Amino acid sequence: MRTSCLIALLAGLGGCGPAAPVLAPVTGTVTAAGRPLRNIEVVFVPEPGTPGRDCAAYTDANGRYYVPHDPALKVGVPVGTHRVLLRDADLYLVPPAAGVDPESGEPARAGPAAPGRKTSRVPPRYGESAQTPLRGVRVEPGQNTLDIAVEPQ
Repeated sequence: MRTSCLIALLAGLGGCGPAAPVLAPVTGTVTAAGRPLRNIEVVFVPEPGTPGRDCAAYTDANGRYYVPHDPALKVGVPVGTHRVLLRDADLYLVPPAAGVDPESGEPARAGPAAPGRKTSRVPPRYGESAQTPLRGVRVEPGQNTLDIAVEPQ
């Protein structure tokens, strides 16, 4: 009798816990002064009350980004309200190694980094959760489009 009660109790607990968040794909373009910005990290940060975790994508040469939705891999932006952060990835991404060393077969080390831009193409406030002007951004079930025009300082 005790065993059957324990099994019934444990079986009932299997469905407890928070439900997985509903996820959706988001696409868009990031521009500044009407020109596309390449290599910008676009991060969706759920606001309180929106279940799920941060989700990010990078813009391509045309300023386009895409966060796909794949339920099997649990990929996508949680449906709900978000703050959106923008970061200039050119300032922190490391260029890939320069091929393979023919003698050792090991990846060749890249030479010294070329002097790059020291200032962000995106005002710093866009990269800070407390300061970003991109607040209260709604993501709905189904395909979403969010085009972002970065305003100067």
